[in-house]
Amino acid sequence: MSDRIPKLINARPVGTSRGVAHINMGDNPHRFQEVELPIYEKTSVGLRLRAMRKALGLNLMEASRRVGIRPSEVLGLESGRLHPASPEDEIRLFEMLLEPEESAG
Repeated sequence: MSDRIPKLINARPVGTSRGVAHINMGDNPHRFQEVELPIYEKTSVGLRLRAMRKALGLNLMEASRRVGIRPSEVLGLESGRLHPASPEDEIRLFEMLLEPEESAG
């Protein structure tokens, strides 16, 4: 089944914005610092994935189980941070999302 898992690649940020991040430093574990945060362009894949996931009534965890990726990767696809590596991976992503979960046992 792992050969069916869609391959994902990182997207290139389209810009940055200033924001605050929690920095865990040894001398001060509760430090906040202003940093440059990447901005990613929303993609048609991400928008369709989120719409389909919501229409199916799936949360991030359930969708990630169906596709065989981590919840953070589903979120990355939806936010534009990640992309399917190929058109075949995109098709596989949506096919797996639509497949009903196999019952255990």
